Amino acid sequence: MFSARRAISLCFVSIHSFRFRSSCASSSRARSIGCSDPSANCATGESGDGGGFGRLRDAVSRFDAIVKMRPLPPVEEFGRVLSVVVRMRHYSAAVVLIEEMGSRGVGLNVYIWGILMNCLCHLRRVELGFAVLGRVLKLGFEANSVMLNTLINGLCEGGEMDRAVRLMDEMGSLGLRPSAYTYGAILKGALAKEDRGLAMELLRKWERQNCRLNVVVYNTVIDVLCKDGLVSEAVNLCKDMVGRGVEPDVITYNSLIRGLCYLGWWREALALSIKIFGKNVEPDLLTYSYLIHGATRQGWWREALVLLDQMEREGFVADAVTYTSLVECLCSFSKCVEARRLLIDMVRRRVIPDVRTFSPEVRALFMEGMVTKAKCVIGGTSQGGVEPDVVTATY
Repeated sequence: MFSARRAISLCFVSIHSFRFRSSCASSSRARSIGCSDPSANCATGESGDGGGFGRLRDAVSRFDAIVKMRPLPPVEEFGRVLSVVVRMRHYSAAVVLIEEMGSRGVGLNVYIWGILMNCLCHLRRVELGFAVLGRVLKLGFEANSVMLNTLINGLCEGGEMDRAVRLMDEMGSLGLRPSAYTYGAILKGALAKEDRGLAMELLRKWERQNCRLNVVVYNTVIDVLCKDGLVSEAVNLCKDMVGRGVEPDVITYNSLIRGLCYLGWWREALALSIKIFGKNVEPDLLTYSYLIHGATRQGWWREALVLLDQMEREGFVADAVTYTSLVECLCSFSKCVEARRLLIDMVRRRVIPDVRTFSPEVRALFMEGMVTKAKCVIGGTSQGGVEPDVVTATY
């Protein structure tokens, strides 16, 4: 069983050892904070949600300011800065800052320890994450579900599924229960290793144990089944899910619709989309996009145009990929007028086309002997900032 004694004996290291034992923490504070995370934008220090700080150096400046205050501010103030750094995905920088907090006598609370574990797992140093857990338990803190889920997710991302499952089973020894997030992380890990058998075995086991499974957990498996072409199995799993009182959402339906369209079962996909309207689920942009792509693959351009019109009435704007599939389908049936109308509508809606959008029309015009019009299209694409490729230019 997972216990404090076992965690300490197997995983304990002092917080001070992180400075050199983590391969991602630099010997120089400036170097470590400046550009140590490959996942972050090291050129500018900018990334994603800055939480009030535009760049990493802004967050570090704030940290430097509060760490020099006397008396020291509450540890929650440090937590806010660290949360920003983590949202920027500068995990190594966060590790170094937490180490500096310890060296300056700032007492770390459970939340800060959790941030440290999260960063180490993102840096693929899960063993050090376990070491932090041992440290937490030795200091008299109680481990929480967030900490255990962090370690489980780290193990899953590292492909250590056996350890992840064992750790989940041992959560009870700490008075914790796995959550839907826990189950979802393990299923994602199994499916990432293409071990669909393990994923289904675990899911059925959890169902028998009446575990707390939600629609997100089921969607994880349904989506992969559909991508693998096992739509019938995905539909059956969806039925089982409903039988257990878990209602499908638009993500569930979109996975099934995409899978049906991929197999060429467009009529079934359309029927499923109609069923959505009878429930408290609203079709979204992906719903229409999958149906339009499915229709164009079958050569059903009329149905695709009807769906595009309905999609626009619902307030959605198709992307360049959807427009291109429609243009290709129309041009394959020599419907150049309709294709040109779509291109005009595309520009009007400020959807940026690419060379693949125009190539089908150019090809169709040349095939019908409309050389002058085809050359005008090529000239128009160049003026619009879209350079024709070799295939288009040599017609």
